[in-house]
Amino acid sequence: IKNEPDVAIRSMGPAAARPVIKGLSGNHVEVTEDGSFNGDMSATSPDHAVASEVITARKLRIVRGPNILRHSFSTAGGVVYVHRKDVPFGDTIFHGYVAGYGESGQPGYATAVGVNVPVDRVSLKGELSARKMNDMNTPDGALENTEIETSSGAVGGAVPVGNFRFGASYRWFDSDYGIPGGFIGGHPNGVDIELHKYDLTLRGLYLPASNFADTLDVTFRKNRYHHKEFETAESVGAEFLVNEDNLRMEKFISLLGLFYGIHLGGELDYRSVKMGGYVFTPPTYSYSGAVFAVASTEGWKGLEITLSSRMGAVAFRPRESVVADKDAIEDRNFALFSFDAEFSQRMGVGKFLTLDAYRTSRAPTIEELYNQGPHLAAYTYEQGNHKIDVERGYGGELEYRSYGESVNLGAT
Repeated sequence: IKNEPDVAIRSMGPAAARPVIKGLSGNHVEVTEDGSFNGDMSATSPDHAVASEVITARKLRIVRGPNILRHSFSTAGGVVYVHRKDVPFGDTIFHGYVAGYGESGQPGYATAVGVNVPVDRVSLKGELSARKMNDMNTPDGALENTEIETSSGAVGGAVPVGNFRFGASYRWFDSDYGIPGGFIGGHPNGVDIELHKYDLTLRGLYLPASNFADTLDVTFRKNRYHHKEFETAESVGAEFLVNEDNLRMEKFISLLGLFYGIHLGGELDYRSVKMGGYVFTPPTYSYSGAVFAVASTEGWKGLEITLSSRMGAVAFRPRESVVADKDAIEDRNFALFSFDAEFSQRMGVGKFLTLDAYRTSRAPTIEELYNQGPHLAAYTYEQGNHKIDVERGYGGELEYRSYGESVNLGAT
């Protein structure tokens, strides 16, 4: 996706890489799997990898404009949507795949196998993958401590009951990777990172008999994430344990009066973060909720208008800890509101002029509020500020697109 317009990649070695959209990274850019949070800590520090195996993804999509607010408050950034279909709604035929990948720049391989099997009225899915890459080659020789070894898998099932569809899936991801060191601005000896992530997803879908396009989708995801950073084979410099539960509801209405493509929904989220090793951040619990709406309508002579908004709140509840400054352990509550208005005018066959205007907001993270010490793997000293407020911003984007038979053009 780094070849997409406005998208770049931030990396700290080949394993710990994350998208940058419009120059923004961290939790300005949300990574989702099948529309729900990914559940890793890649947004918090450049040495934390995205806990998702891309070789098994069915599709990757950059969500832009008003639809960002279905998943995130950060209209200034964006959303990377990883489409997996772990809950196999609608898979009624047998199909599968075998995938392989290899390279010489970072010698190694990745391989995956997946299968979907219908049994009576039940759809079943299974998937396994593995990746093993050695140190990256450079013109000056191998870059030490850049090896990657990962394994992942998923199982899922779905069954129709009248106008309802019910399903569940379980996905796991294990990774051992290195952060290079020995150069100015980096950790002197490099760091080895070991992470494990587990997701349990329950999903229900309602399809009204009158119009199968108008759906109600309910998803509950339980995520468990454990991450260790080894300074040596025996010494743990940092450790992170994250438990997160998320309930998401979304109603889609194909047509209602002047509006079409309507998405109405909301989500509730609970997150527990505990840190160990030489990390001086108190255990913290966060509670958040949000509601959102997205709808389109037609204007004058081919003008399409899409409006969206998202509002909600988040509360942080740190616990007293011997590793943290007691004066900084303060409960914080934040209210959030974002909106986006997009005006897209058809200028001719395959030609569009689009204006996107937005207000963005973002609550501080646990790390931005309460960190009080070094992050050894990133070789930084991260000092939080428990008094900071919500980040707010306004922006606009004007884009021209032309789709031809052999050439596509775009300017922003």
